[in-house]
Amino acid sequence: HIHSGNILSWLGKKDRSKKIKQRLQDCNATIVCLSDRWKELITPFLGKCVVSSNPIDPIHCIDETVIRKPNQLLLLGRNDAVKGHDFAFQIMRELNKKGCEYELHCTGRERAPDDLPNVIAHGWVSVEEKVKLLQESSLLVLPSSYEGQPMVALEALACGTPVLASDTIHSLPSGLETISMSSKEDWIEKIEQIQSNATTKLPEIHSIDFVNEVLISIYSSKGSMKSRSG
Repeated sequence: HIHSGNILSWLGKKDRSKKIKQRLQDCNATIVCLSDRWKELITPFLGKCVVSSNPIDPIHCIDETVIRKPNQLLLLGRNDAVKGHDFAFQIMRELNKKGCEYELHCTGRERAPDDLPNVIAHGWVSVEEKVKLLQESSLLVLPSSYEGQPMVALEALACGTPVLASDTIHSLPSGLETISMSSKEDWIEKIEQIQSNATTKLPEIHSIDFVNEVLISIYSSKGSMKSRSG
């Protein structure tokens, strides 16, 4: 199974793809990737691929007992420049200048910037805490410069939370709002437009039952091939 990290950069160095492709062919391996887009990207390096999406844990769901906070924004990600925390903080400064009463909750960072009292830094959070943040926030912002497969966006949709993501990210569900990282003004405009009534739903391909069926089919086909060759 090919993980959705930045594998293309890794494969492109030192003839790695050629060596790995040969090893995969020698053992008659099936390459499994996480989306149709990843299939398009990986096939030129390694050959034929099949797709099996990541499943979403059912703990991510809409909970009617959790009150949605209309002005609460959320950024979930580790403390890494690629996750876009500093960009989100710039957005919050601009929103403050406009007199907007938004509050940004973020994970990964242990401390919020001193000039942003409306940013709450949570550091590391448990799965249960993450789910609660998703369920009570009105918008997940995803200003990442790179994501393999943005699980947090899928988890947000499962919780009924709209997502505003960087247009540098692929393998997102169709209909999800994306925007260029080149314009803070566009982000601010979209944040003010998007309401808490999510219109994009989590695609069925990310349900555990669907993924199980896909994987069973893949393993069954491998078993059939071995039987015929034996």
